[in-house]
Amino acid sequence: MTPTEISKLSDEELITLVVKNHPHAISHIVDRYKGMVFTLSFRILKNQLDAEEAAQDSFVKAFHAIKTFRFDCKFSTWLYRICYNNAISKARVYKPVQVDVDSKFDLPVNTPNALDSLSAKDRARYLNKAMETLESEESALLTLYYMDGESIGDISAITNLTESNVKVKLHRGRKKLYSQLNVLLKEEVSMLL
Repeated sequence: MTPTEISKLSDEELITLVVKNHPHAISHIVDRYKGMVFTLSFRILKNQLDAEEAAQDSFVKAFHAIKTFRFDCKFSTWLYRICYNNAISKARVYKPVQVDVDSKFDLPVNTPNALDSLSAKDRARYLNKAMETLESEESALLTLYYMDGESIGDISAITNLTESNVKVKLHRGRKKLYSQLNVLLKEEVSMLL
């Protein structure tokens, strides 16, 4: 099988090839999921070097345990659970500095309209800055839900939280994210004036 043919295979077919030690299957799985595994690790650890290390560790752990994958859930859910648990374990050791967001701000800046007027690059920059200020778990949940499009049920499986708890944490995370975006955009407007 050529690398081009392998890249068109489903996750299940790739996993079967990985178990059979096919030389290109592992690299295709890594290529397919490396962005999200790194992003999820970064959202929890809030440090690029630690996130890169955690992402590599997650793939190593996943490939060591690939024979135990039972196909009773999506491969991405299984892999993200390994990544999430690995990053949470690392975060307990390192304890990054957290910034508290004061939800009492009553700012005149209308966040959605202000974000709409920004370029895609600036919008991504502000969203990333705001995400960095959230607690690791909130940031990870928002990333899984909005960036990767994981369902509430899959996020529940990944994080080992109940579905109702995931919904509550997503709601709180969104509120904090909007509050932080208001702060960041107000600061930007103040600097321009």
